[in-house]
Amino acid sequence: MKLVLKDYIESLREEGELDSLLTDLLWGMGFTILTKPKKGRQYGVDIAAFGKDFQDNHKKKVFLITVKQGDFDRNNWDSGKNAIRPSLNEIIDVYIPTQLNKRYAKYKIKIIVACNGDLDQKEGVSKVTFFLW
Repeated sequence: MKLVLKDYIESLREEGELDSLLTDLLWGMGFTILTKPKKGRQYGVDIAAFGKDFQDNHKKKVFLITVKQGDFDRNNWDSGKNAIRPSLNEIIDVYIPTQLNKRYAKYKIKIIVACNGDLDQKEGVSKVTFFLW
C-alpha cells in the first residue's frame, strides 16, 4: 500500500494537485487554513496554516509552506523555475512582514518546504536551518 501511495504522490503536479492534497490533509488534522494555493503572486507561500506543532509539545504556530514538485537537490536549490531558495527568501523578506495577519505576530513561524520527491543527500545539498520568529 505504501508503494501505491508513494507512486501516486510522486505523480502529482505542484499546482492544483499536490498543494490541494496538502491543504486537505492539514485541514483534516485540525489546522486553520489561512491561505490556500492560488494563481498569481504568493510571495513564496503556497499554503499558510495555523495550528499545533506536533513536534514541539503541541505549541500553536503559524506554518508557511512552499510546495515544490519533484526531488530536492542541488539543481533546484538556487536556480530554475521552481528554485527553493528564492521562495524562502521571499517568505522572509516579503510575506512575513507584509502579508501575514498581525493577529498571528505573537506566534512562532515554521517554514516548510514540501515536495513530492526525494531529498538527494548524495548530491551534497547543504543542511539548511532557518530560525523561528
